[in-house]
Amino acid sequence: MDEWSVIEINEDFDGVHERWEVVFSVPTKYAWNGRFSYSFPKKTFSYRAAEFGYDVDDPEEREALFQHVLHEAYLATTGQLTANGPLHPLNDEPVKMKAAVRGHFDANVKRSMKITQHASPRLKVAALARTETAPPADVLDVIRNDMQIDKELIATYSKHVAGWRSQRMEAKRRTEQL
Repeated sequence: MDEWSVIEINEDFDGVHERWEVVFSVPTKYAWNGRFSYSFPKKTFSYRAAEFGYDVDDPEEREALFQHVLHEAYLATTGQLTANGPLHPLNDEPVKMKAAVRGHFDANVKRSMKITQHASPRLKVAALARTETAPPADVLDVIRNDMQIDKELIATYSKHVAGWRSQRMEAKRRTEQL
């Protein structure tokens, strides 16, 4: 089983989006130097909730959403998020996609990798610096507790995703008729 150990979490701003960067210590088959950096906009949680139909008011669904986003770096490096891959968000309706993600995660990801925490990870997070708060025991709680769920964004983006999904399914139907 491959272990991806969190060695650093950084909060950043790229001029457009507030971002999280999670730096992992990984097996060298994923990164030649054993370090893999995964950076994503904080709004990613809202986008994935819209794409996959996560209920952000349900604590279990919210944790599943968190795990989904956190594991995207691994899924991408192993080719599981390609346009024709099993986890592409436009492949099917949100409820089916969420079930596909959970099934795939349980059947494949949990058996092949696990995320752990380095003994003394570095945190570069503004909220902790401002309050001089001690880091949480689970450093991922820094991100988990600041998921920035935007329900208006989820509703708007869900409509766009439905349109894109419909277009993709129509194109697939036409291709199959050829």
